Amino acid sequence: MGNSTFNQSEQLQRYFDGEMDAAEKAAFEQLLRSNKELQEEHHLMQLARQAILDNAIREKVSKARIGYEMNQSGKVRSLNRGKIIRYTAMSVAAGVLVFMLVFGYNLMTLSPEKLFASNYQPFEIGTMRSGSTIDSSVIISHYESGNYEEVISRSQATQELTVMEEFLVAVAYLELNDPQQAIREFRQVLKVLENNSILAQSSEFYLGLSYLRAKEYDDALTSLEKIRNDPNHIYHSSVDKSLLRKIRVLKWRS
Repeated sequence: MGNSTFNQSEQLQRYFDGEMDAAEKAAFEQLLRSNKELQEEHHLMQLARQAILDNAIREKVSKARIGYEMNQSGKVRSLNRGKIIRYTAMSVAAGVLVFMLVFGYNLMTLSPEKLFASNYQPFEIGTMRSGSTIDSSVIISHYESGNYEEVISRSQATQELTVMEEFLVAVAYLELNDPQQAIREFRQVLKVLENNSILAQSSEFYLGLSYLRAKEYDDALTSLEKIRNDPNHIYHSSVDKSLLRKIRVLKWRS
């Protein structure tokens, strides 16, 4: 799956913001016509955006009217206190409505699979080869070709795996949507690695995402918060506050 997973919410935002070119827009609209789930998200986002627009218009009209009453013919008029309170209350109520719509939209459309897909990044062995030597193997070759089923099959037929091969097997399970097995494999890898090694830090990051995909939110937060709190971690920039906040929302909603 990996990067190929379609992030519907992000694509919808780009569609509404007019950031798609003609070909991309046409392809997206074709998908929209055939995807019921995407249609529901489109409708909810449309409602939220319209509420924001309506609120902005109301505020402008309210300010213009009050300004007119204050400065008509260059003379300051005494304002009706009740009107001011009413206009203010309407503006506050509209703001609350917008917040509730946006929050409700995000709450309804957020899912562990979508959050995983938008934060997952395929592991590339090339990042490990710089400055070090990695012996090629059948498992590594299959991994680089994207043959994840074969990676797992070969690993089961091999008596002894290198730590790198064990790590790639764990990633292969995650790619094939088997987060529970991926968790077991990543834990095994971390038992034999130094905490500051690149492979260990990579294992920590993918273990955190495995917990997320498996809906084990407490463990996901523990793993990913550790990375977030370590500015020297190689995946520090990949774990932002937004990701952690959304995991907490999923935990609260579960």
